[in-house]
Amino acid sequence: MARIGPGDVALTMADLRVVTRFAALTTALDDALRDRWVRGQRTRS
Repeated sequence: MARIGPGDVALTMADLRVVTRFAALTTALDDALRDRWVRGQRTRS
C-alpha cells in the first residue's frame, strides 16, 4: 500500500466531489430524457 499524505487526501476529496457532481448531472439528464420519453409514449398511445 502506498502511504497517503494530507495533500493526497485533499486531492481525493476534490476528485470525489467532481465525480459526485458529474454523477448527479448525468442522473438529472437521464431523468429528464426518461420523462420526455415517457411523455412521448403516453401521447402516442
